[in-house]
Amino acid sequence: MTKLVVGNLLDGATLSMSPAADPLFPVEFLRDGPGQMGARFGSLAADPYVQVDLQGVSYGDGAGEAAVGNIIAYAEAVLNQALGTFVESDWVVETSPTPAETARLRVQDDTTMGSADHGGNDRSLYLVVDSEANATAKLAVALRAGRGYKMTAWCMKALTEDPADAANVNDGNVTVRLYSPTIGKYLTPAGAWTSTPTDLVSAGTYDSGATWFGISGGFVVFTTDPAEPSADVVVEVQLRTTDEDTAGRFDDLAIIPATDIMAVMNGHNIPASLAPTWKTSDAADFSSPTIRATFTATRHQFYALVEASFYARYHRLVMTGTPTEKVWLSDLVLGLSQALDREPQEPIEKEYVEIGQQRLQSPAGSRRIANRGPYPPRRYTLRFRFATAAEEAAVMDLLIGQVRGGEKSILVIPANDLGPGAAVYGDLQAGAAVTHNMAGALQPDAESREYYSDATFVVEEGAGFRIE
Repeated sequence: MTKLVVGNLLDGATLSMSPAADPLFPVEFLRDGPGQMGARFGSLAADPYVQVDLQGVSYGDGAGEAAVGNIIAYAEAVLNQALGTFVESDWVVETSPTPAETARLRVQDDTTMGSADHGGNDRSLYLVVDSEANATAKLAVALRAGRGYKMTAWCMKALTEDPADAANVNDGNVTVRLYSPTIGKYLTPAGAWTSTPTDLVSAGTYDSGATWFGISGGFVVFTTDPAEPSADVVVEVQLRTTDEDTAGRFDDLAIIPATDIMAVMNGHNIPASLAPTWKTSDAADFSSPTIRATFTATRHQFYALVEASFYARYHRLVMTGTPTEKVWLSDLVLGLSQALDREPQEPIEKEYVEIGQQRLQSPAGSRRIANRGPYPPRRYTLRFRFATAAEEAAVMDLLIGQVRGGEKSILVIPANDLGPGAAVYGDLQAGAAVTHNMAGALQPDAESREYYSDATFVVEEGAGFRIE
């Protein structure tokens, strides 16, 4: 069965390397596109690893580039500088029923709140308003249509910065919602979508900041609407406080996508002796990790595709032992595979193309051949013959709609079992040739005919990366 992985979950994730990456080959190069630059560890320290945090919610646990105490969003267009330093972010704050320029969302040092942090990093988000209004902090998050996600969220009531408000702190509520503007619905704690405004979690009575309230069971698993008009779905995380005297604290906000594959593609120098392993955890300190797969570090590329998808916030490519040279890799891919509804026709055409190759001749006629890249990139041609319009639409939705005509990278795992070396990570070439059998197209799909249409797609591997 031919499987495809559309896009790379490293896009938008937080990446880190231990030991730290070489400044000339930073960790960001792991997601710069198929066959582009690569990342390299900066030293020969033992047991190197790459870590991926799929949190998906900016500043969701108070961590980020903003210093503690900085305001990351505020209501209205005027910021009173006495309230603190403003740091640009994607969060916005709205107030109702009246405008309130003092409403703000900031990164909070939990030790100043008189209670422990929920996630363990002594940071959280703090939403407060000092005037007659309710406040809602909103963050737009792009997800994929028809995909599975897991969301975590924790909140508690907190005092405002005015001690006189302590007696009124229980007048309002502190809640978290997830809203889809496209379909006009809210996510319920059961993982369904409803038109009725619904809280995923709501903080109870104020108890001196000692209790965090979370989604029942700690998380909710949901699926985005597969009937969305595009490959991407925008949802809105909403943090709410419904009374001016009740501030809110929020922590461990995350939207985690389903995953079933990790791959190292388009070049690496990881030796088999380092026994690369895929491990996951839901804890920031990576305690009690789960081993998802042990890789065989084959030349050029390798991957692991597990049988069932799962949800984990933290992923690591871990190597055991002390390297003899600085380890580098071109592309690290994390994603969710999809099976084609219709298999391509056999055989799949595979070409090797030397991009930018130079061939020169001496006056005597001897040749000198120079290759620009470390290897000839492969080009896979996938040809389909569809019996019905529905079959054509399903494949076109994946290879044109979700891949966005080539905008998103694609990992192709051929149906015939040729091992890890047969997979190709690259880009869909511009355009797709589709030929309709006009005689068959005029008949209902249920009637017998030779075929409905032919389609051809070409996927070209990244040109590769190598450090000599």
